[in-house]
Amino acid sequence: MGITKTNNLKNEQISITKTACKRFELISQDIKIPKLKYLHRSLNFKSNIHYQENEGKVYKYQKYKRGSVVMVNFGTNIGYELSGNHFAIVLNKDDNNKNGLLTVIPLTSKCKSHYLELGDSIQDLVLNAQNKYLDMLVDTQKLHNQHKKEIEDIFSDMDKNLTKIKAMMGEDEYISKYSDVLEQLFVKNDKYLEKIDELSKITSEESNEIEGNMEKVISVLEKYNTKNKTSYAMVRNITTVSKLKILKPINKFDPIGKMYISDKSLNKIDIELRRNFTFFHASPLDET
Repeated sequence: MGITKTNNLKNEQISITKTACKRFELISQDIKIPKLKYLHRSLNFKSNIHYQENEGKVYKYQKYKRGSVVMVNFGTNIGYELSGNHFAIVLNKDDNNKNGLLTVIPLTSKCKSHYLELGDSIQDLVLNAQNKYLDMLVDTQKLHNQHKKEIEDIFSDMDKNLTKIKAMMGEDEYISKYSDVLEQLFVKNDKYLEKIDELSKITSEESNEIEGNMEKVISVLEKYNTKNKTSYAMVRNITTVSKLKILKPINKFDPIGKMYISDKSLNKIDIELRRNFTFFHASPLDET
């Protein structure tokens, strides 16, 4: 009896899955509403995650601070549920690496009566967050310039050293009388060459690093170049999502997940949440 039930369930699972796949295929062939444009990506993402979970994969999660701005892949959802990729604000107060969920409020650049204006644009947040990265680039450039100066100084010392050697080599009496001095000058010259070779490798690596980092910084700025509009919090769309839906930064200079809205904006969100979901009425002092 038990085996029969198990087989029936498995057959049902396979049959319904095939039917669902057929429906999704039909939708893909004739998409009539915009939000279904990326349905295939949403289904692929979910199927991949479910497959990994079924195989017992253990995930490592990033820890996020309250007020940090992340990019969430909300996927393709039903009815008026939010779909697509959206910036969102993390509301968790005590997140940790073992927690796989985040409660977030999506952001939009569209102005509607029930959206909460925050003032800052995503571009502003990115530029503020990138200041520390730009400082790092400046420090690397300074060190690079210092190493180049060292090479120039060594070449100058080598030139003086070679002048001495040429002067002494021109006189036979110097060669025999000061052979030990000449030997020291040659040894010194060899050390100069070794140092130049060492510094040349360093400066070459630094040049490549600076060039590569600048390209990464530029790609981040280009990514957020159009995000210069005022941000609005979609407070009524507050939701809890898996951290697996949080999109990763494009490179180490992308501040997504590590840039934060102001405490003032967080306070405004708290008040708006109370207004929308509780019978608590904020006093005028709370809104300052």
